[in-house]
Amino acid sequence: MKIRNLFNSPNIWRKSALYFSLLGLVLSTACEVEEPVPTYTLTTSITPSEGGKISISPKESNYVEGSQVTLTPEPNENWVFKQWEGDATGNITPLQLTMTANKNVVGVFVKRDYPLNIKIEGEGIVEEKIVQNPSGREYPHGTTVELTPKPKEGWEFDSWSGDLTGNESPKRITVDKQKNVTVKFKEKAIFYTKKTLLLTSTKFSPATVESTLRIVSAAFIYKDSNGAIFAFHPGNPMLNGGNSIETVPPASSQIMRKVNGEWERFKEDDKAQFWGARNYKLVGDKVVIGDANEYGTPQSGGWRGNILYGKILPGGNIDWTTVNKPEEMGYFHDATMGDLNNDGLMDIGGTPGSLLNSNETRSNIFIQQAGGQFKQQNELLTKSNSTLLDGNPNIPSVPLAIQFENLFGDARPEIITAEYGGGFLPNRGFEHQIRIFAYDALTNSYELKFRAYQPSAFTWWIGATSIKVLDANKDGIKDLAVAREDPAGDAGAGGNGFDVWLGKSDGTFTFAFSKQFDLKEMQFREFVILDANNDGKDDIILIPFHYGSLFRLNGPCGPGSCQGIKLNHLIWLSKGDGTFEHYSKSALVFPEINVNFLLPYKEGNKLYFYGTNYSGSVPWPTFNYQHDVFDIRVTID
Repeated sequence: MKIRNLFNSPNIWRKSALYFSLLGLVLSTACEVEEPVPTYTLTTSITPSEGGKISISPKESNYVEGSQVTLTPEPNENWVFKQWEGDATGNITPLQLTMTANKNVVGVFVKRDYPLNIKIEGEGIVEEKIVQNPSGREYPHGTTVELTPKPKEGWEFDSWSGDLTGNESPKRITVDKQKNVTVKFKEKAIFYTKKTLLLTSTKFSPATVESTLRIVSAAFIYKDSNGAIFAFHPGNPMLNGGNSIETVPPASSQIMRKVNGEWERFKEDDKAQFWGARNYKLVGDKVVIGDANEYGTPQSGGWRGNILYGKILPGGNIDWTTVNKPEEMGYFHDATMGDLNNDGLMDIGGTPGSLLNSNETRSNIFIQQAGGQFKQQNELLTKSNSTLLDGNPNIPSVPLAIQFENLFGDARPEIITAEYGGGFLPNRGFEHQIRIFAYDALTNSYELKFRAYQPSAFTWWIGATSIKVLDANKDGIKDLAVAREDPAGDAGAGGNGFDVWLGKSDGTFTFAFSKQFDLKEMQFREFVILDANNDGKDDIILIPFHYGSLFRLNGPCGPGSCQGIKLNHLIWLSKGDGTFEHYSKSALVFPEINVNFLLPYKEGNKLYFYGTNYSGSVPWPTFNYQHDVFDIRVTID
């Protein structure tokens, strides 16, 4: 009776149920432990040893089960690939392997004894295959060989010449005497590589790394003394408008390096920290970057950054020096350099500078000293480059663009500035101006030498953000191009644009060309000057960002909804008379690429664009460290 009552007790059953539930959970958890994914090795060999080699892609020490591997035979001169042996059979090339076990593959080559000479133009190889007749005997008049051109990645087969003609592929030739064949490969008109990188940081969050890789301003491509190519991304903490420089630390910069046609992570540059870099200038192995730092408000003491001056070292590192003292921090929306005092050292200019909140805004000048430090000498630039244009308080002139360049071939460079007018109601007749200051030995300062305005350059007043020097008409006289922006616009439309001024032999400049985009069409952050089509004339290549219809394939679009990019309206080719037209001979469209922005550069005589895009699975604003890095090559004719 007691035993029956004991088992009929609810407490006993509850405890028993809990015990068996815990036991089941332990057993279930134990059963759910994942088994490691098997990995296998792949070894290759050739016979005979002098016959050639086998290319393996991808080449790894171990392969995860199910991995796909491509084997391509590459015969040496006067040898022909015959067949696969070992863990592969047949003679199909390239050979696709699926790694399901450890594998050993042998490539068999045979000596070619027929007199066929093949010359290759461009990048690629030619696969030779001996073709026999149905009876198994060689043709009486000689050996018949099937030739298949195999272009290198980024190239394509163009044509045969010599004892073969046309562009059929593959193509057969009968070798009944010595034959000579030339195969021509040509680079693809548009081609790109993509690599996914894990860009971790021990000091900054994934959001800050993503923001640094996304910021378009002041990012640039550079080369070291060995010709290696690098991409510099200035640090950019995730913007939160109410924060200040006291609560938001500057972020380290990220540097990529191009290796064998693809980009890889080079380093996180802790010595180059920024809040919001805006412009740079690169001269040889020297670079200068201005930090605008738009955290907080100017009225509360915000918008204070540094100017960094760097020397590019062999190997790609940059040795940085802070140009200004802490008390000389300013709103450096643009920065430039040149030898103002003719002592062989680079001097620095930044604008609008540290006097932003006073009654006068004068671009800041820093003269480099013999020890490598800098001394601020704003008095070198005349007060006519000030907040007030011609002393009229109703015409604001805030110089957000500055350039040092020797325009007239004398001993010292000139100082060129242009004001920012975006958002201001214009005083018609004075907008879209440029100013040039030349050194005056009598006053030991730079005095205003030339000033010009072009009210009709754009349909609204948009302000200068940078100035570049070029030779647009190939006459040997330096010309000017100005990048401009207005986030709001007089009519609320907003947009970007650029204008070109041709230099004349008397030291004056005349307006020649302008191009305007509204925000739905194109947004860009400045541009680079280079000869895109190798015709000897300087061209203008825009640095695009955001989601306009002239850049995005399905634009205007938004983050996460854009599908592909197009490049035609980024490339503005000089017509030789000071005017420009965008490239239109062929469609430069990449439907499968999405990038934050693009940096144009040249490698040899080819035009390239470099870009990145966040590719992780964690959405905004958390992010992870995964990014896609693209290298796009286009051929401009």
